[in-house]
Amino acid sequence: MSTIKIPNYFIAAELAGLRSAVQPQQGLTNTQVETVSAAPSMYTKYTERALNRIAQEGTWIITQDFEGGDIYIRHQLTTDSDNGSLYYEDSVGVNIDEISYAINNVLYKYIGKRNATPGTVTQIYNDVFAILYERTVAPSDVVIGPALLGFNGLTVAIDDKQKDRINVDVNLDVPLPLNSIVVNLRAYASFNEASATQIEAVETDGVGRLLDASDYGA
Repeated sequence: MSTIKIPNYFIAAELAGLRSAVQPQQGLTNTQVETVSAAPSMYTKYTERALNRIAQEGTWIITQDFEGGDIYIRHQLTTDSDNGSLYYEDSVGVNIDEISYAINNVLYKYIGKRNATPGTVTQIYNDVFAILYERTVAPSDVVIGPALLGFNGLTVAIDDKQKDRINVDVNLDVPLPLNSIVVNLRAYASFNEASATQIEAVETDGVGRLLDASDYGA
């Protein structure tokens, strides 16, 4: 079987397709990359420490730990590695993008076709609330869980200065991917307590034989 070396942009295209095929809130860390059969430079050229430093700079790494091992995504990172997990976890940004697109698609029908009135404010509030609430519940077959853990502070109001504008503001509680599990194992030994006490003296004859074994439970 011949081996073909492929440029990284082929893998990037595959990952983009994979990203669009799963739930927006689903992380891709530890996901296998099936189209690559070997990535030997990842375990012969780079140390674990070097890979950590590369990742800290916001590099999405496809790696292999040893010859014949799985090729997988080391961590689903964005290039914004300095502002916390809401920024460096790819799935968080994708999740928020999907929610914003859903809201934009619903609200677009109001532009130019409705007036900025209290009635329109109420309808927009109801539409946005429905979109967000729907994402707090996951179908039973979506094991990753819902796109939102909750939301609060939803406010819809006509702008104070630009009266032809309606502002929508809300706080979203988004789930973060599970990146580590800490297990503490504490070992101990438990023994049943037992004791044996000799009550009667055992007599033997001159050569060490019991005089009457039946007397001593033999």
